[in-house]
Amino acid sequence: MKKIMLLLAIAVLITGCTGIGIGKQKAETLPVPHTGTKGITMSFIPNAPPSLMYIESGSTTVPYQIVISIKNEGAYTVAPEIYLLGFDSNIFGNLGNSQYPTPTTVNQLEGKSAQNPEGGFTQFTKDVGTVNLPSGTDQLSFNLMAAACYPYQTEASLPVCIDPDPYGVVMSKACTTSGIPAGSQGAPVAITSVQQDSLPNKAIFKITVSNVGGGQVYTSTADCMNLKYGDTDKVDYSTVTIGTNIPPTTCSPLSPLVLTKGVATITCIFNIPQNQAFTSTLNIHLDYGYMNTIQKQVQIKKV
Repeated sequence: MKKIMLLLAIAVLITGCTGIGIGKQKAETLPVPHTGTKGITMSFIPNAPPSLMYIESGSTTVPYQIVISIKNEGAYTVAPEIYLLGFDSNIFGNLGNSQYPTPTTVNQLEGKSAQNPEGGFTQFTKDVGTVNLPSGTDQLSFNLMAAACYPYQTEASLPVCIDPDPYGVVMSKACTTSGIPAGSQGAPVAITSVQQDSLPNKAIFKITVSNVGGGQVYTSTADCMNLKYGDTDKVDYSTVTIGTNIPPTTCSPLSPLVLTKGVATITCIFNIPQNQAFTSTLNIHLDYGYMNTIQKQVQIKKV
């Protein structure tokens, strides 16, 4: 009997321990806002407009809407401008002027943050309205395009080890220089790699900047619907520091960077005022304009 009672007690203890283990919850993974390669993203709502729109013979009005979902999937808050393109404004009078398009500015869309890991969201809505098909035309197909233009920023803060005495006799150091993690910072233009060289009392960083968002980069002061050759693929960098107060003695080339096949490189040299190795951050701030587009094949047909 004593053996039976002892076995029951052990079973209860094991069950209790197991229950405690099952009841434990894994630590919640916190969002990291400054990751990802997107800024403003768009998509047509299904059937708004439908791929095939009908218009009655003798009528010039169609009861359809264009509805576009707009999200800010990056880390910078911005109010994008939305343009509709790809149509003949003489035929689709309600959609605006396609030769000299005017934007619709949507509300400020909050960037991703710890409090709002999904970023801001809104919708753009436009009635197709009046359609004046030319005489003798029974159907018309075209690519309806939407463009989002917006100024954007990339903020990178990358952990680095600064060793101002790389060839010294001291063997034990607070940190050692190694590869610098980079890749994406919650924006369509990113610091994709950093190479570091250490010299006595100097640190040299070779910083690669890339267009990773799949859209068009342009200088932030330009009109995205009227870009000139000298406006495209330009990125301004206003800040490069180690920590909060160590500026570079020189960076080359000077701002703005010109991306070639979507890539540019900055080389910055820093004088290091102390003689012991320490951990800090390499901080880079980029400014630019960006344009994303989506399109949908649409057909108007008389019935």
